[in-house]
Amino acid sequence: MSTIIIYATKYGSVEKCAKMLAEKIGGDVRLVNIEKDDAPCLECAENVIIGGSIYAGSIQKSIRNFSAENLKALLPKRIGLFVCAAEREDPRKTEQIDRAFPSRLREKAVSIECFGDEITWEKLSGFHKLMMKIIAKKSESYSNIDESAIDRMAEKISLIKKGTT
Repeated sequence: MSTIIIYATKYGSVEKCAKMLAEKIGGDVRLVNIEKDDAPCLECAENVIIGGSIYAGSIQKSIRNFSAENLKALLPKRIGLFVCAAEREDPRKTEQIDRAFPSRLREKAVSIECFGDEITWEKLSGFHKLMMKIIAKKSESYSNIDESAIDRMAEKISLIKKGTT
């Protein structure tokens, strides 16, 4: 049973989390950066995981568009959804998740997680550095990646792959 992890990343934290997730799931997992790679063959996968980062309350437009445009093909799949964001409350209750993914996709998802966030100060644009200083009161690199959230999603997807749920 194959899994595709489709993601968009601005500064690399989503890609890092997607790779960690793929390693934990194991087996036949394909990583697709939707902004750089060719569109994936959704028919070829039984599990599809979609993720992106939240900036100013919204996920990347490419993820929002992909989810909406491929909704019909995604609904028969086993779905996982994740975001990388500083807000780590229950992701099923956040407005950010509501805006990021269509409601039918959220309802179908077997796992929805927030993997936390990570900032490499040197990679940020001048504008994002300014926003981090003003809004987050941060001016240096940090990592708040929630490996337990990655583990939870990997476990749910792995159990599904083994047919135990």
